[in-house]
Amino acid sequence: DPVNVDPAPGDGVGIGTGTGTVIDPPVPPVLIEPVADPRYARDFQPLYPVDERRLGREGLVIVNVLIGSDGRVKRVEKVSAPSDAFFETTRRQALSKWRFRPGTRGGEPIERWRRMRVNFVLTDE
Repeated sequence: DPVNVDPAPGDGVGIGTGTGTVIDPPVPPVLIEPVADPRYARDFQPLYPVDERRLGREGLVIVNVLIGSDGRVKRVEKVSAPSDAFFETTRRQALSKWRFRPGTRGGEPIERWRRMRVNFVLTDE
């Protein structure tokens, strides 16, 4: 007659089997955000739009910029701006002059978005 035997714990059947080696989950690569390249600090402030200066207007422009793996701005999206003139002058300056140390993931340069603020303040010149 056949005999039914329940497997004993730890005999290779079911949960709890293995060699006892613990495998840690992979550590996600370190993400470092892009930062403005200080060598180009003087190039971040755009020229004041002539019409806005003449009208005595000041303003704060906030944009999101896509920084490429080479540190150059690839895209500029308006978050807020008091006028199209303030935004356009900021957009043109960002695309042509702004430079960053690109963000990295695991030491490799990556594209990354960053929010930037540009203040236009009238001074006595």
